[in-house]
Amino acid sequence: MLSPLQLLGAIIALNAGLLLIIILWRQWLYFQERKQQRFIDLWRPILMQCSLGEMPSSLPSLPTRERFVFLVLWNEVQRKLEGSASPRITHLFHFLDLLAFTLKLLHSKNLRKQLLATQTFGYLNQAEKVWPELVKNAFNSHAILSFFSIHTMVQMSPEAALPVLLTVLQQRRTSKARLLGLFRRFPSPSLVNPLTEQLQDALYADNTVLALDIISLLELLPYPSVLPVMRQVLVEADSPELIISCLQVMAQLHDPWALGLALPYLHHPEWKVRCSAIKALSVVAQESQIPQLISALEDPSYWVASAALEGLYHMPGIKRERLVDLATHHTNPEVQKMMLQYLSEQLELTE
Repeated sequence: MLSPLQLLGAIIALNAGLLLIIILWRQWLYFQERKQQRFIDLWRPILMQCSLGEMPSSLPSLPTRERFVFLVLWNEVQRKLEGSASPRITHLFHFLDLLAFTLKLLHSKNLRKQLLATQTFGYLNQAEKVWPELVKNAFNSHAILSFFSIHTMVQMSPEAALPVLLTVLQQRRTSKARLLGLFRRFPSPSLVNPLTEQLQDALYADNTVLALDIISLLELLPYPSVLPVMRQVLVEADSPELIISCLQVMAQLHDPWALGLALPYLHHPEWKVRCSAIKALSVVAQESQIPQLISALEDPSYWVASAALEGLYHMPGIKRERLVDLATHHTNPEVQKMMLQYLSEQLELTE
């Protein structure tokens, strides 16, 4: 049994030992940080020089223990480069013979190493070496690894990645917004035909959820070649969700066919459908469509009336005084307040 004095001495000794360990740990972290910074200061100018097409006559040694840090720096520089500069520092990657090391990282069980390797192969564009592993990782339980893998596949070949992307979208393994962001970043006209074929198959199988996912992808492709299919689906669709999605694509691409195809949906029971129809009509409306938009100001839905007002305001051929008069005599107090507030804000912006 320890006496109180001995117990106090033991506690003091333990605290002193813990304090010493913390001090040594902080010192070690400080020296590691300094060492890493020296490495970055050494290699960053070399990478920038290589990006300009000037390979140095001699390169510093790159020990195995420092290759991971080099890849982190290499990826950081790659993200900031455009055009021919990116392939130039890719040449440095191959000159340093880092392919086998990166493949080893990709097949490791460490998530951080897998993510770094996956990102690296996106810039290398060597699909034949890693595609099976990327497909497997796209269905990994780790959402971040799944997303990185799909990102790299889309970066390498959007067409080849499409079946995997659609499957992941259906299974909701990762955020839909993130996956749609990939399409926005890497649009490709060669995706239009495969996507429209997939859309027709989904509609034939009565798979509305998949059809909506495909239309959301088509909406991100800024190519008018998607419009014929959208028009066909719109005419044949009964689902309000499908109608809204098709109208959104037509509005996004300023489809002139909306002048006729959107009109039947101005009186749809669903206010969301009416709102989408107004927006599709507004972007291509001419003077002959002004009466339809003015009629939509009387819509019981606040949002439909708001969309009609915005469309009218940006149309040539209608005077601002006419809109003020319509707002003043509107029968719905909420819509009247919205219209007057909107017109007041627009007037302030133009002054």
